[in-house]
Amino acid sequence: MSAELLDDLGLEGELRPWSLPDGVDDRFVPAGLLLGQGQNPLEVVVAITPERPPAGAIRTLWEKRRGKRASPVFCVVAYRQSGTMRAAACGPGGEDPRVVFGLDLGQVGRICAAALAEPDRHAAARLVAETLPEDDADLPGLRNAGMFATHELRSGVAERADWEAARRAGEPLLLSHGRDLVERLGFSIERRDTTTSVLRADGAARAVAVFLQESESPEGAEQRYGGVSPAAHALAAADREALPYAVLTRGRQIRLYAAGKDVGVGRKGRAETFVELNLAVLPTAAAGYLPLIFGAEALRAGGSFEDVLERSRDFATGLGERLRDRVYEDAVPRLAAAVAAHRDRDVEADLEFLYEQAMVILFRLLFIAYAEDKDLLPYRASEEYGRRALKTIARELADRLREGREGFDPAATDLWSGARQLFRAIERGNSDWQVPAYGGSLFSSDPEVGRAGAAIDGLELTNDEFGPALAALLVDRTVDGSQGPVDFRSLSVRE
Repeated sequence: MSAELLDDLGLEGELRPWSLPDGVDDRFVPAGLLLGQGQNPLEVVVAITPERPPAGAIRTLWEKRRGKRASPVFCVVAYRQSGTMRAAACGPGGEDPRVVFGLDLGQVGRICAAALAEPDRHAAARLVAETLPEDDADLPGLRNAGMFATHELRSGVAERADWEAARRAGEPLLLSHGRDLVERLGFSIERRDTTTSVLRADGAARAVAVFLQESESPEGAEQRYGGVSPAAHALAAADREALPYAVLTRGRQIRLYAAGKDVGVGRKGRAETFVELNLAVLPTAAAGYLPLIFGAEALRAGGSFEDVLERSRDFATGLGERLRDRVYEDAVPRLAAAVAAHRDRDVEADLEFLYEQAMVILFRLLFIAYAEDKDLLPYRASEEYGRRALKTIARELADRLREGREGFDPAATDLWSGARQLFRAIERGNSDWQVPAYGGSLFSSDPEVGRAGAAIDGLELTNDEFGPALAALLVDRTVDGSQGPVDFRSLSVRE
C-alpha cells in the first residue's frame, strides 16, 4: 500500500522509513519520509489512515515529529473518503499550522515535489505556504493579482464553450516548464539579449518574455536585470518593443503582465497586476487555464485573454455598483437604526453622532474585508484568525441565504461579538491570531481619540439588528446567480 500510495502521489527520490513519535495516535501508519535540499532540510512525512482523521490528531503528529528541530516538517496523511483516496496536509511552519483536508493525491504530490526541489528549507517552506490551498477557497495554483474579476476567472471561464477543448489541450503541458512550456503554448522564442526574448506566433510579435532562474523572484531587485526587478525589466522591454504583454516563467510557474496602463479590474500599478499559474499544484481539471489565458491564440487581438478581461470588467463594475447600492440603501440605514435603538433614552438624540457611529462601523468592516482578501490580515496564514475572520462569517451568511434562511435570532449576539473581537484585535493586536496592533483612529476605543469609537466599544447589537447589515455588505450574487462572499480583490479602493 505504501509503494502504491507514493506512486499515486508522484513522489520520487530516496524514500526513508520513519516511526511514529510517542504520544501520537496509532491510527497513523508510516508510509515514507523524503528530505529536501540544504542544511536542516524540509521533511515530507507521509502516513496512511483508514478514514479521515481529526485535525487535532494530525496536528499532534506534526508537533511531535517536528519537536524543537530547525527542519520544517510537512505532514501528508492519506485516507479513504467515499471510495476515493484523498489527502490531508499540515505544516510546515507556524506554531498552530492549519490542516487542509480533501486534497487530490496528485495535487499534494506536486506541491511536495516542488518543495523538495527548492534550494533550502526556507524556500521550501515558503513554497508550501504559498501553494497549499484552503479547504474551500481559492483554486490552487491560480493566482490572480487584480487582473481579472476572481469570480469570473474561477466560474465564468469554466463555463466557456471552448473550456473542454482547452482543458484537453492544457493537460499535456502540466509537466512542462520555462522555455519548453512557452513553446508548447504556441510561441516561437526570439532572443533579444541575455535576459529578454520576444514571443512570436504566426510571425507576429505578441509578448516579451523573461525566463527567471530558480533563485530569482519576479519582484526582487536583481543585478542581472540592471538592479531592478524582473517584472519591471520585462515591462520596460514591452514598452520598448511596443508589445501588450510580458510573460515571466520560473520553473513551472508562468506569470502574465499587461503592459498597458489601467489594464485589470484591480486598477493597481502595472507590476502589481498579473495572473499566474503554478503548474506544480494546479489541478489537472483546471489545465484549460493554460491555453485560454497564456496561449498564443489567447494573446492575439480579440483572443480569449481579452474576452475574459472584458467579462471581468463587466462583472467588477456590476459588483461595485451593487455593493454601493446595498451599502447606502441597506447596510447604513440598518446600522444607524441599530445604533439609535441602543442610545441612552435619557439623553436627547444626537443624530449626527449616531450616524457617525454607523459610518465608523461600516468603514471598519470594509477595512477588514478588503485587508483579508488582500492578505494584509492573516485569514489564510493563521487558523486561529481564520476561524473568526469576516470572510468565514461571509461564507456562513452566504450559506444561510442560499438555504433561504434570511431571518436572524433576536436574542443572539454572536455576530456583533465576533466583529467587535476583530475590531479590538486590530486596535490592540492579538499574538494568538498573528495580528499586530495596527492602531490608528478608525479602530480606537479611546474617548480622547474619538467619541464614536468609545461608544461602539460599549454597544451590544443582536443578530437581527446586525446580521442583515453584515449580509448586505459581505454577500453578493456570483456569476451563476447564487449567493457568495464579495471578492474585494475585484474592487479598487475608490469603489
